Amino acid sequence: MLNETHCQIFDIPSFQFSVLKREYPALIPQIKQNHRTAWQDWKNFVEQISSELPLKYDLPHIERWCNGWQVRAHFFAFFKYQTYQADAPILSLILNQKRLTISLEWHAYKAHQSTTSLKNYHQWLDVLMDNSAEFADFDIWYDSEGEYAEYRTVGELGDDLADFLAVNQSKIDKDFVCIGKHILHEDLASLDVKNWTIEQIERLTPLYESCFWNEN
Repeated sequence: MLNETHCQIFDIPSFQFSVLKREYPALIPQIKQNHRTAWQDWKNFVEQISSELPLKYDLPHIERWCNGWQVRAHFFAFFKYQTYQADAPILSLILNQKRLTISLEWHAYKAHQSTTSLKNYHQWLDVLMDNSAEFADFDIWYDSEGEYAEYRTVGELGDDLADFLAVNQSKIDKDFVCIGKHILHEDLASLDVKNWTIEQIERLTPLYESCFWNEN
């Protein structure tokens, strides 16, 4: 299962092979080995979660540990319903140097083919506003804040939640809002991370489903 060492592999001088070859050639074999080994654990972890989700969820997409020019700066996977495979709303899993994150987000890479619009994706905000107490312990943030930022929870925003969204309304047309939870790297080994992740997916599922209410 995941632990702090899986996050530590991302603490390297560069993720670009061109830079590593030029400045840190001796480190490349160990970096590759560390990424391969940690990614295999990550893959097994994601597949274990998938095996316990309802059948309406399709097999997860699990991004590889590298591409042709770099090792990944984080490990990424996502879940979708079988019926919404072509659409951009996803339940995302990210493991980086700081933490594990499960969140509802807009997969911008798929936006050009998505039958669900960004406007429809944000329908989950209406559900959130009507049920904010149920999600008080979830963080809420704009994607442009970045994956390493410190976010505020729905509960911390409290009565300011509507203002938080209203003030940034102009951003919603270009940016997108995410909601999710995290486990810090130092806490991974002490928690039942698999069951925790499944629980958060179950809690986020009603918001995910609301992204598809009015597909027009």
